[in-house]
Amino acid sequence: MKSLSETLNVPLVPYMEWFARLESPANDEDESAAASENSRAALRMTHFYRLGLNASKSTENMGLLAKVRSEKGLRASPSLRNDSVLPLSAQDGNDWVANWKKIGFLL
Repeated sequence: MKSLSETLNVPLVPYMEWFARLESPANDEDESAAASENSRAALRMTHFYRLGLNASKSTENMGLLAKVRSEKGLRASPSLRNDSVLPLSAQDGNDWVANWKKIGFLL
């Protein structure tokens, strides 16, 4: 997350602080039409984001460690079982951001 934060030039904030900002009515003041539309889209998902308020105290992944089981995926996917497949790296994230900027998804 730190690498992406630096690449995108945005601060990392604790999840509870981010969620409080999302719900804050002050969020709606002085926004462009596009930003306002994005805020409304995020606000429609607050019930989902609220689940993160019960997150662990860990600082890893902003305290939002996924609770998943992988047995079925491992059985179904040779790639997931392949020990030579590397985990995602900071460079992978930076490459995604570069591509998103290239295609105009991010400015």
